[in-house]
Amino acid sequence: MTSQVCVTQEMIDKYGGPSPNPPNRNSDCKMTSISITGKGMTATMVCTGNMNATGDVQATWTDANTTHTTVHLKGTVQHGPNSMPVDMTMQSTSIYKGPDCGSVKPMPMPKN
Repeated sequence: MTSQVCVTQEMIDKYGGPSPNPPNRNSDCKMTSISITGKGMTATMVCTGNMNATGDVQATWTDANTTHTTVHLKGTVQHGPNSMPVDMTMQSTSIYKGPDCGSVKPMPMPKN
């Protein structure tokens, strides 16, 4: 799946690039323990709500314009009246295309 996103300077300053999207729209996910180095970023992600999970975020800059990110979460997700285990890994690659986002709206800044 490929999608275009627009990232604000505030998000680049805080996360070094796009923040990983919350994996479940009915959950509130927050990143803590954010550490940015010259080679990438690591953080802990905690989700509450429909999905209760914790995990790790790791981003690596491969060059000045490219970021590879992996998010791994484990916990439970509510499915009707039942709670089911979830073990999810998401991988993404971000490539900087330029300062003009055109018709693409900026991503919302995560709640932290």
